[in-house]
Amino acid sequence: MVASMGCEPLGSAREPQRSIQVFTLGRFSLVKNGSPLAFTGKSPRKPLELLQALIALGGRDVHISMLMGAVWPDEGSSNQRKLFDNTLHRLRKILGDGDALALGNAKLTLDARYCWVDAWAFDLLAGELLRSSATVNSRACEILRLYRGHFLDRELAAPWLIGYRNRLQIRFERLVLTQGAILETAGEWFKAAEMYRCALEVDNMVEHFYRRLMACHLQVGEHAETLRVYRRCRDTLSIVLGVKPSAETEALRRRVDASDS
Repeated sequence: MVASMGCEPLGSAREPQRSIQVFTLGRFSLVKNGSPLAFTGKSPRKPLELLQALIALGGRDVHISMLMGAVWPDEGSSNQRKLFDNTLHRLRKILGDGDALALGNAKLTLDARYCWVDAWAFDLLAGELLRSSATVNSRACEILRLYRGHFLDRELAAPWLIGYRNRLQIRFERLVLTQGAILETAGEWFKAAEMYRCALEVDNMVEHFYRRLMACHLQVGEHAETLRVYRRCRDTLSIVLGVKPSAETEALRRRVDASDS
């Protein structure tokens, strides 16, 4: 079986120390001064939705008209502004740092000097890894440390978040496959397999992850494990999407059959 990649846990020395941390990948949560925020009574849904929309729309110099249209699409413009002002005031109280949200010239910014966002950290790392994609990068495992799931995956599929969610998802898939291919080329089959396996824990609908994981197990002679991964791929695709594995995936399965015959 594959060995551990040795990724650093969350909260390691690499993690930026900001007074506010916002987790949006795979789940939504706020951490302030090292402690998760818990709300008693009714959850402040609209202030949190405003924060989510601000992050999804870029986080910096986002015009309030875009935010009002995202959070209150069914309200008139005059009422939207009242709701925005009140909600922004409530959000500032939740964050507890007056400098974290800056409003000027009808544009709102979530200041990265005071607020760390996992999606932004992932995006920054993604750019670094893709620029150095010709070699194995020692920080590749941080992809999986940061990307615990798709952006606001447990929230409603609001129009304003779909574009950003899809963009990050595509970057995640590209990074896993790029770094995995580098490891495979270097003959690091166990490390590559572990990357694909961890990636499948994030998104079990990416057939290419299954196929590369099968190829890694096949390379080191783990035929039973190759077939186990194939069956998981076949069953998942059939149950969720109603489709069969691709010809490339079936070809890998036939290689196992041929080796065992």
